[in-house]
Amino acid sequence: MSVNRVAALIMAAGHGARFGGDLPKQYQSLAGASPLRCAAAQLESMACIDDVCCVVAPDGEPHLDADGGHALFAQVIPGGPTRQVSVHNGLEALAAWQDPPDIVLIHDAARPLIPRSVVGRLLTALETAEAVAPALPLTDTLSRSDAGEFGETIDRSGILRRQTPQGFRLAPILAAHHEFKNIEVTDDIAMAQHAGLRTASVPGSMFLHKLTEPDDKLMLEALIAGIGRPRVGSGYDVHAFGPGSSVTLC
Repeated sequence: MSVNRVAALIMAAGHGARFGGDLPKQYQSLAGASPLRCAAAQLESMACIDDVCCVVAPDGEPHLDADGGHALFAQVIPGGPTRQVSVHNGLEALAAWQDPPDIVLIHDAARPLIPRSVVGRLLTALETAEAVAPALPLTDTLSRSDAGEFGETIDRSGILRRQTPQGFRLAPILAAHHEFKNIEVTDDIAMAQHAGLRTASVPGSMFLHKLTEPDDKLMLEALIAGIGRPRVGSGYDVHAFGPGSSVTLC
């Protein structure tokens, strides 16, 4: 299949009550830049993505303006009272373009780091699937809670935790949102499953860590510092000289 256009849709209409602070978490400072701005810059830098758009809450417009405004995005779309409604609004806006994208990557602004390799895997998987998400296996032992004590231990084999960005063919996922708008889901892969779309998983990444609790900020800032930290060292190299009277080192 030939993919003509790919659009990324960043979901930034939430308020992040669990995270705390005076601003919604997507606008707070994270290693010198907001999570929303960080995610937008990474998606913009990927040649495989043609357009980056954002869905924001109506009362989030002043925060967006303070963070760089509409100039960061091809389109800023008003969100709704729930994530599901906000995604639907975003998909409707993309479908209304004169030249709508074939593929949409739906991403949460709360995940500010986006490895290029994950996006590449999503687009490759969409050659045969209609809905794709990165996922990681669970590594911790799972247990039910029983009045503050450990209850039943749960078998974790075969259990994956889904991340974003999640990739879709635009027309099928928009049709799914139309048909199942009264069914509450936690992500768009679940919506695709309700519609019977062909789904697939690709390997996710620890860098797609989600900003939910205050401790997540410390972890993400450590990851960002590790990515950008310069390395300095010394060493030596040996080469035989050829004919001539000089050598130039660059």
